[in-house]
Amino acid sequence: MGPGFKYHVATIAAIFFALTVGLVVGSLTVSPRLVHGYEGALKGLRTTLNQDINEKSAEVSRYREGLHAILPIALKHKLDGAGVVVIITGHYSDTLTAVENALHMADAHVVGAITMADPMISQGQAIKDAITQLHTYYPNAPQTLAGVIARFDRAVAYGEDPQTGIIAAMQKAGLVSISSSGYDGSPAKFVVILGGSRGLHPDRVQNLDIPIVQDLKGINVRVVVAEPVDAAISDVPTYQAENISVTTVDDVDKSIGQFSLVYGLLGSSNNYGEKSSAHALSPTPASPDDQLTVSQ
Repeated sequence: MGPGFKYHVATIAAIFFALTVGLVVGSLTVSPRLVHGYEGALKGLRTTLNQDINEKSAEVSRYREGLHAILPIALKHKLDGAGVVVIITGHYSDTLTAVENALHMADAHVVGAITMADPMISQGQAIKDAITQLHTYYPNAPQTLAGVIARFDRAVAYGEDPQTGIIAAMQKAGLVSISSSGYDGSPAKFVVILGGSRGLHPDRVQNLDIPIVQDLKGINVRVVVAEPVDAAISDVPTYQAENISVTTVDDVDKSIGQFSLVYGLLGSSNNYGEKSSAHALSPTPASPDDQLTVSQ
């Protein structure tokens, strides 16, 4: 619903409230006939407000249905065969389906979805113990979390053997888990960080997500940070407070957010979505003559 409609509803609600107050106060001093007139006015306003809400809700539903119908056409071939890895750091892994749907509509090659396990998130002694365990499976692994992140990011960007590489070793050591669709070790030109928090691990974004984002950007991997619209705690304000230049999408579970995700991977840079931290609802596509695709 646009801002005009919101102001319209607010105005009617204010009138409705004023008349209610007038009815209560007036009933103490005026005649029953005048009170009955107030009641009629309130009933009429209530009917009008309900009709407006129902009409606008139906209109929004039609727009959403239309966008959902044209989304495959708008995204087709946009990521034509490009490798994409989804890294899940937040508490909304169920949103992975929406992310993968968008990537498949854009004809991307989804290399795999990797979830950061609790030692990577909580850190402290847990990460020290896990890194010690990691050396059992990957003797050349770095000794520090920063080193492990850097090696992990390079494996994502440049590819590795999915059976013997560091990501496989991290899975055995309990540092990451791989989605049921698997991880094939292909190089990834793009990475989606799937975040959003339910309130636990308040320092996760600073201690894990941002280091991953900055390191990937340093090796020329395009990163988009995404989360569902109903995330209890949005990660976007943390990126903004830390002055991290990265494209974000705060409604990736919606059709408009899936559109923003793909165009964000293609190069559109902003904070997209529906929350107060967003600076634009979605990217503005280029004209048909100069529209960007990966193959170009």
